[in-house]
Amino acid sequence: MSHPVVHFEVIGKDHERLAGFYGSVFGWKLNAIDGMPYSLVEKVGEGIGGGIGASQDGGADPEGHVVGVVDGRE
Repeated sequence: MSHPVVHFEVIGKDHERLAGFYGSVFGWKLNAIDGMPYSLVEKVGEGIGGGIGASQDGGADPEGHVVGVVDGRE
């Protein structure tokens, strides 16, 4: 059985820099969340939506990371 990726997150030290870079490179429409260092990436066509944000630990992982959320329903 296939379990598709249904959401992604790009997490790193500098939310604004990450959002600017990925928004520009991929042409993503980003919606900033008020009061949080996080932006939602709008789903387009058959693609998936996601998010870009600052790490909760303040950037202990300087190179950041990407998370894929998989639909585990059967």
